[in-house]
Amino acid sequence: MPVIAGLRNGTAIVTVISQVRPLLGFDGDDSIVFTEILWPTAMIGILTFLVMWQGGRITSKVPSAVLAILAGTIVYYALASFGMSLQLTDFVGAIPSAIPTPQYADDLLAVVTSPETFDLLLPLLPTALALAVLNTLQTLIAVVTADNLMETRSPSNRELVGQGISNFVSGLFGGMAASGSMGGTMTNYGNGGRGLTSRFAASGLAIAVILFLGPVISNLPKIVLAGCLLALALSIFDRPGLQLLSDAIQRKVNLREAIKDLSIIATVMIILLVFGPLAAVGAGVLVALAHFILSMAHDNVRREFTGESIRSHVHRNDQENQALAELGQRVRIIELEGPLFFGTSDRLATKLEELSQEDVRFILLDFKRTSEIDTTAVSLLCQARNACLKNGSTLVLCSLEDKPAVARFLRSSKLYDEFDSTEIHTTSDDGLAFVEDALL
Repeated sequence: MPVIAGLRNGTAIVTVISQVRPLLGFDGDDSIVFTEILWPTAMIGILTFLVMWQGGRITSKVPSAVLAILAGTIVYYALASFGMSLQLTDFVGAIPSAIPTPQYADDLLAVVTSPETFDLLLPLLPTALALAVLNTLQTLIAVVTADNLMETRSPSNRELVGQGISNFVSGLFGGMAASGSMGGTMTNYGNGGRGLTSRFAASGLAIAVILFLGPVISNLPKIVLAGCLLALALSIFDRPGLQLLSDAIQRKVNLREAIKDLSIIATVMIILLVFGPLAAVGAGVLVALAHFILSMAHDNVRREFTGESIRSHVHRNDQENQALAELGQRVRIIELEGPLFFGTSDRLATKLEELSQEDVRFILLDFKRTSEIDTTAVSLLCQARNACLKNGSTLVLCSLEDKPAVARFLRSSKLYDEFDSTEIHTTSDDGLAFVEDALL
């Protein structure tokens, strides 16, 4: 998804930029002066980065982040013991070691019952609404990122309801509003997290840090965390997008489609860098909406052939070839492309019914280039199949298993129950061979 790719790349670049100064030993907004770089600090940051980046090759039993923190911390204290403390940056610092209490519950009750509350809400409402929208969209982005990584479909509504409840309760304890994090999602996935167990483990570890590990965490060098964040940022970059750019330069893909996707990625990324995440998410929503509208106007039919112009690879004798040449007009092969959903599938269903009313006995649909499909499209295909049978035609579906996400969705739908096994084939060549055998 180009919008998600743009947001991921923009987030990665922002994170990298924010860690350049700490990596070189500078604080805050200090100007970077080459002669003032703390090279021992930079060396520790680079070492931490490399260990985390390549940790999976060292061992798969220990998370890369843990290996990187251990390596960077050991080297930090080793250099400090050799009298290089002045060339090293500070530690994380003190961390609260007590479980917070709902100290603001009474204040909330006072605010709700106060007659002045309405006057306070009006100036705060725009900021609160913007924060709510931003957190909602960031959580949805994290959900979509996880779904893309694991090729699953998550209950996003439930995630948002849970986030709203937790943010409300967190406020009673003095906590800040939070949202789903694409960086946290990538870290969790990269270290083997796949389900609820990883979530509970992360929450339990956070509580353990507060209660027991505060003194340990407070003595971690900041530069070690900077190296870890740098590695995390680079892992967030959308690799399929970079591969698409490489393929477009080498003309391995459709240049028009590649330019469209790359322009969306670049636009969202630049807006995030210049105007911030809220503007980028808003622009992403508008771009996705425009893409949706254009998709509705897009014709899913890529190419259409008759049985005269294309044949299967099955070897036939001269008599069979002659017969197939005479019967070729009774076969239509239709190659589909792009998303097949409620906005586009109706035109296809109408086309199939019209073909079945002509002297066409077999209609073969090739789904090899179909990127998405929804329940409305499945229902319309089943209706078109029944209409074709009523008119004496047979609808044959091919290459349904080429795209894993499409295949999984179709297996959970009613399509395989409605169509006979003879009407579904692994490849278009297999389907065409079946059609030829039926004609003969």
